[in-house]
Amino acid sequence: MRHILAILSVYITKRYYNLDKPNMKKTITIILLAVVAMTGWAQTKVFTPEKSDSIDFVITGRTAPTAESVMLFTVAPIRGNQTKAEVGQDGSFRITGRLPYGTFVQLGDGLGNDQRFIIDETPIHFDMLKGVITGSPLNNKMNLYQHREWELEKQLDAIS
Repeated sequence: MRHILAILSVYITKRYYNLDKPNMKKTITIILLAVVAMTGWAQTKVFTPEKSDSIDFVITGRTAPTAESVMLFTVAPIRGNQTKAEVGQDGSFRITGRLPYGTFVQLGDGLGNDQRFIIDETPIHFDMLKGVITGSPLNNKMNLYQHREWELEKQLDAIS
């Protein structure tokens, strides 16, 4: 890209001092072609996740034995993917799958125990009864931030 602009600027500089009408038309035509080519090239540089950008994930945890299942929903950057896992007699569950790295997901059991976290290379354990997620440092921080947010919401509800 820089090479094209450098060559174009040298070409224009050489022609700048000797601009008669045929050379001016040729120069303007070359500049317009370069702009069209750069615009077309820029349109192909949009990020689209590929299979290599996706990773396998494992989520384990426990919830109340009365919960029938747990559901995993993708929140961002894509919405709508759902994964359902059955809950064992002791309340344990396990979800595996493949999603793009960095996808925000929400896991819930239908009993009000929901939490969001980020899909990354570290296996995640979610104790829904305590509301604690253990996993990567990023997910551990996000867990702390969510708990702080819930505390602030309770304080705001108490005021109003």
